[in-house]
Order: sequence, then C-alpha cells, then structure tokens
Amino acid sequence: MQKTMTCPRCNGKGKIKDYRSYLGGVCFRCNGTGIVAYRKASNKTKAPDPSIEIENNRRFQRAMEIYSSDTRLRVPKGHPYFYAHCRELALLDGVWEKL
Repeated sequence: MQKTMTCPRCNGKGKIKDYRSYLGGVCFRCNGTGIVAYRKASNKTKAPDPSIEIENNRRFQRAMEIYSSDTRLRVPKGHPYFYAHCRELALLDGVWEKL
C-alpha cells in the first residue's frame, strides 16, 4: 500500500503561484491534487560481496607492479590516483581481465 503526503512542491495547494502563466500554474509533481504518493525506502540493501573486493585488490596490485615504470603514466608513484591510472592502462591494453 502506498502512503500519501502533502506535495512538497506546492505545499498541498495544487498550484504554484509563480508559474500561473503556464497552464494556470498546475503543479506537475502532484498533477494539481496537492497530494503525492510515496514508498518508504527499503533498509534491505544487499551487502557487497567481499570476494569481488579481494579480486579487485589483487588486480590493482598486479597492475601496479606491471605499470609502475610505464612511461604512459601521468602521475607519479604515491599519487592518490596512481592505482586508477594503472588500472586505466591495464584496461586500455586489454589485460585487466587477465590479471
């Protein structure tokens, strides 16, 4: 069952005074009713799979070993984006999935 609440855009009036020159100022959020339906957000978020994170960490380490001396790197070792640039080179070379 959907719950309803007062439209936050028009404050339940169904019309917005500043837009009265366009279609009489009808609120498009509630279609002029002044009430909108909503669903409560679910707290059942799926937990991330730790094996994927472990696999990506392994790939990042391997990519860093391979590309740390590559002349195409745009950032020095120790830079916050160093891992991302190593991954980018591995993706461009088509070896990321093989790492």
